[in-house]
Amino acid sequence: LFIYAALLSRSNTPFIRKISDAYIGGGALIGGLVFLICPTTSLPSVPLFHFLSIHSFVYHGGLVYCSLLYLYNGLFRPTWKNYPYYLYFTGIIITYDLLINILCGSNLMLLSEPINFPVEIIYQIYETAPIVFTLGSLFVYLFLIYLASNIIYHIFFAKRLQIINKEKLIAE
Repeated sequence: LFIYAALLSRSNTPFIRKISDAYIGGGALIGGLVFLICPTTSLPSVPLFHFLSIHSFVYHGGLVYCSLLYLYNGLFRPTWKNYPYYLYFTGIIITYDLLINILCGSNLMLLSEPINFPVEIIYQIYETAPIVFTLGSLFVYLFLIYLASNIIYHIFFAKRLQIINKEKLIAE
């Protein structure tokens, strides 16, 4: 997702720029942090200094870094007014991934089944009702991640940006 969002964020079309910025500022931070804290891909099966390991950590570290830059510099503010842009971008990608998962039997974005999750109840939910796991994953991707980004923004960045905006108004 990040590669597409990064490329599209430089678009001349305002709507495309907004939806990609919404993903970078509203979803990338949580996605990157979760992976860095708990890698749930095939990463545990390869050595630490393997190309796949290094690539994954650099990629997800870049995800966190770019997202923090967007939030710190006020390039995107994950407010509820901007939520539809995040929902649009993420919704399109998730729809595409779900279709591929169904047609090809894959597990893109871990929507079909849990892999290496540190919480046992996730596996119990999946074993009892796989559709509940998928619906829960959709809820996390489409709502909880943005909510977490919104909270982080208001705790760490909103006050700083308000002060900067006031200083700019005073200077003018």
